[in-house]
Amino acid sequence: MKSLCLWPLAITLVSGIASVASAQGAPPLSKANAAPIATPARPVTDPRSLVSPVNPNAKPLLLSDLQVNKFARSAVWSADGKSIFVLNNLSGRYNIWRTSADGSWPVQITQSNEVQADMAPSPDGRSLVFAEDKGGNEYYDLMAVPTAGGAVERLTNTPDIAEFGPQFSADGKTIALNMRRKGSSSSNIAVMDVTTRTVRELTREPSREFNWDVVRWAPDGKSIIANRVNSLRTRSSVWRISLPDGKAAELTPLTDNALVTASDISPDGNMLAITSNKDSGQPHAGLLDLTSKTYRWLMATPWEQSSGSISPDGKTLLISNGVNGRTALSMVALATLDETPIVFSPGVDSEAANIERAFSPNSQQILMYHSGADTPPEIYRVNPWTGASHPVTQLSMASLAPANLAKSQVVTFRSFDGTLISAVVTMP
Repeated sequence: MKSLCLWPLAITLVSGIASVASAQGAPPLSKANAAPIATPARPVTDPRSLVSPVNPNAKPLLLSDLQVNKFARSAVWSADGKSIFVLNNLSGRYNIWRTSADGSWPVQITQSNEVQADMAPSPDGRSLVFAEDKGGNEYYDLMAVPTAGGAVERLTNTPDIAEFGPQFSADGKTIALNMRRKGSSSSNIAVMDVTTRTVRELTREPSREFNWDVVRWAPDGKSIIANRVNSLRTRSSVWRISLPDGKAAELTPLTDNALVTASDISPDGNMLAITSNKDSGQPHAGLLDLTSKTYRWLMATPWEQSSGSISPDGKTLLISNGVNGRTALSMVALATLDETPIVFSPGVDSEAANIERAFSPNSQQILMYHSGADTPPEIYRVNPWTGASHPVTQLSMASLAPANLAKSQVVTFRSFDGTLISAVVTMP
């Protein structure tokens, strides 16, 4: 995707097509060299049909209002689902704030001139672990702060190692994390004992080409699901790393030009939510049954698709669908693979959580990031079944309300070779 953005005037162009053990997992994914699925036929837009709409609320926008640039990077649920932690730059730096899940004025719980990222609440609800860099060098340390507020505690102090992406085990005794040593192009996976702060590296990637990334703890707490992806993102596979002995077993054996990554594991430990370019060469979502070693794929789509979080009750998978230049979320029933779109205004939607699940602990709500031509980026609390939504953040100036801004529309034209190209056009 290529964008030319002079917001609120915008045109977005969308292409017509959008230590290691032996392999013990599912059968190898076939080489993804089949022809991409063609995008659907659609009428070419007559340029004369594009007219400036009449909007009585429209008025010149102050450049200073556009320059305020207050944003939220991510949000996570508290362990009991009663609070939401939001990483935003209301203070001028990306610090952590807490708000009631039912809506309240946000309360700042960390303050630092350093960039903070990757929030992970402890299972007992008492603390929040996060990553913090040093002077912008991106060699993050892990920190912890009481969820009720209080002194921030440094968990690691490693000037030559970046530690990031923390995830608690279900019992709260161990943290899985990603780490990258200074001078190395590869990230690896390690675990930290919460009591002793001892860090043990589990993977030692021999190739400068590949990186490891924590996906999720297995429900039994004895292993970690991880992705191993090359730097060009042309090859990737999913692995299970055993904690007792540190051995890694490949669950989706690599083949040339094959991409498969996991986004979550079901609460019973039987299924992985995955994204792959198998067969069509385009990313699409599916499930890998870890017992039968078989794949189930969602209905084929010509647009980019990716898997996301699995609900804590194990019934629903969130997926992201790119359709004609816009992105929307849908719910997928794990039992049947029936897909139900989450109804929201057109734009770009994504899960708001960075490394945690978007679902609330009771599986009834999700945290969603939404932006559009007439909507500055904000985080919303959404009931995916009813579509009812409530803003978690309201960070933009009042003058940038959707009622004051122009709407966008999707248009289609032909490229020099006849390929249909879609564009998102905003008329003043």
